[in-house]
Amino acid sequence: MSHSLGRCARILIAATIAVLPLGACSSKKAPPPAPLSVTDANSGGAVALARNQQLVVRLPSNPTTGYRWSLAQQSTAVLEPEGAPTYEKGAGDAGAGGTEIWRFAPTQAGEGTLRLEYRRLWEADAAPARVVSYKVTVRE
Repeated sequence: MSHSLGRCARILIAATIAVLPLGACSSKKAPPPAPLSVTDANSGGAVALARNQQLVVRLPSNPTTGYRWSLAQQSTAVLEPEGAPTYEKGAGDAGAGGTEIWRFAPTQAGEGTLRLEYRRLWEADAAPARVVSYKVTVRE
């Protein structure tokens, strides 16, 4: 009886040792790079992202005026928005502006131009009050 118990223990130890390297391989996967943040001050500039790196665009906004940032139709195919933009209230009185925050995820490697327009959505024929654009490169 003790002979078969010792044999089972050796098999169990050997199986555990064989599986350990597999766990070590999976734990060495690097975390995604930190998100890259840009503002309106970076407009017109170049942005380089890794394939799994999030882009965060922080733009001044005041929704009480009816203006909101919107993604231009001709924007790039190398990025896609991650959900709806969020809004952070600024300090100050009611009606004071804040920051609209857009998050984008790369969809493919390549280059394109990300363009956002500050406009009243019901004034479709009017020119935007402001425009920001970024030349985006997504690396593999």
